[in-house]
Amino acid sequence: MYLQCCNHTHEPIMLLDGVAVTIGRSAGTKILDKLCSRTQLQIVANHSKKYAMVKQLGANPSQIDGINIGQGKTDKLSVDRKCDKKGTSSLKSRENMHNSQKNKTSENFDNGTAADVGPPRATVSKSSHWSQGLKSSMTDSSLQVYKDDRVIVIKDKYPKAKFHFLVMPVENIVSTVHLNSAHASLLDHMWKVGRDIAKRSCDDDTKTRFRYGYHAVPSMSHLHMHVISQDFDSPSLKTKKHWNSFTTEYFVDAEDIIHEIKTEGKVKNRRHMTELLKNALRCHICHTELKNMPQLKKHIKDCR
Repeated sequence: MYLQCCNHTHEPIMLLDGVAVTIGRSAGTKILDKLCSRTQLQIVANHSKKYAMVKQLGANPSQIDGINIGQGKTDKLSVDRKCDKKGTSSLKSRENMHNSQKNKTSENFDNGTAADVGPPRATVSKSSHWSQGLKSSMTDSSLQVYKDDRVIVIKDKYPKAKFHFLVMPVENIVSTVHLNSAHASLLDHMWKVGRDIAKRSCDDDTKTRFRYGYHAVPSMSHLHMHVISQDFDSPSLKTKKHWNSFTTEYFVDAEDIIHEIKTEGKVKNRRHMTELLKNALRCHICHTELKNMPQLKKHIKDCR
């Protein structure tokens, strides 16, 4: 499913099944209106039932078919209903995208906005949404540090620590919610490779601690396991969301995911954990609460 700009002035935003996507004023969406917050809407798509739940985060009104949603409130957006103050966007299914090609040229979509899983056909759009970026990074030789017939390991383009790698399967798996019992050996292999990469990256420095795991609700659309050192020494670590995504239960240890797959055949639904990203800033070592990121980053250097 995807959110289509009715005026075809922005790229379609592809919506992953069950994954919360935040939309607002940004370079990615090309929305410039200052009345639109940078985090205006949160959208969670349900592919099987062909609708999305839309939560208004911003203070200024957003609408579905001309009816205000209300800040902090949620409403259902069904396929082909219009969303936003002027009805400028509508929810579409993959079938709609395919059928629309019969009546529109690809240029209409090239000028179009917003996010989906399972990328659209290559003829639909020349550019991809940022959530699809890992697939191109997998083939970037400047980022790649390891490859075998099952996995590829790359340096995170925006590392949140001194050492930050992503272990990804060669197999096309969207996220943890798409895993089943048949993937148990793959997850074991990803974990082993991740530990080997960590050991190799810091040579004989046994004091460097690492964690291996997955975000509860991943923002990128190809399965990836984070291998991240616990120094969190990086200029790319800038926001509360960044911090809490790696230091709260939002970061799920790889061993827990492997255990769930081996015992239950699937991964638990953790969508509710997005609230953890709003937690107060706390040192991951001593749990002292800090007011802002500069204070936190200064504190953790002394706390290590």
